[in-house]
Amino acid sequence: MFDRLLTPADRPALFLGLAFFAYAPTLAVGIAQLFHPLNSTLSATLHAFLPSAPLVVSAAAATIAIEGIRARRPPSFFGVLGSLRWLALLGTAILGGLLMVAGLHMLMLPMLIFGAWLALAGPAVQEEELTPWAGLNRRRMLVGEGRWVALLYIFLPLGIAKFLLDYVPQAGIRLVLGLSHEMTPLRLGLMLGWSSLIDILLLTMASTALAETYLETRTMETRAAWIERDRQAAEADEKATEYRIR
Repeated sequence: MFDRLLTPADRPALFLGLAFFAYAPTLAVGIAQLFHPLNSTLSATLHAFLPSAPLVVSAAAATIAIEGIRARRPPSFFGVLGSLRWLALLGTAILGGLLMVAGLHMLMLPMLIFGAWLALAGPAVQEEELTPWAGLNRRRMLVGEGRWVALLYIFLPLGIAKFLLDYVPQAGIRLVLGLSHEMTPLRLGLMLGWSSLIDILLLTMASTALAETYLETRTMETRAAWIERDRQAAEADEKATEYRIR
């Protein structure tokens, strides 16, 4: 999967690997905090910025992979990573993190809405070679005309799954262990491992769904542009015919 062309049997593993790679910095920070807890300000800042980076990078990577599969040019793991516009994507993630911090501070930007707002910026920055700010503005066009509903169908089930598979079990474990046992680094590590596993699986599903949504939207935009071009050409021909008749 990593250094050879993709086969149909490898496709789930490729998308899972790309999501794991995008999530790795978040996992590394979580592991580091088990041994060296960060101060509250730095911890809050990292938790605000880290969620946006895996979403932006994995959605962009999934878009490259899906395009290659559709074009019958199966990608490799490192081929996808080598095609990413890393600086632009990281800039998009940082800008998204800033907006997220501002929105949460004003209590006006719930996590679900922020995810939908930022979701398609990564593929747009990657595929259309936009700057981070232009990519964040471009997402307004991509989520218009009913696309909010499509994004809601992606994020709402994943949000529910995250709550039921991660938050609820962890709350129960903390409640039980908190009554009789100290939360040791080992127990915290096991909880971190479970939470990370759920996050990576959900990120894999979210990134592939977002990539498909982006590519479908681009196809619809292209068709609309062709229709508009044909309409304008027909109007021009009609006016030219009327002019000749006169």
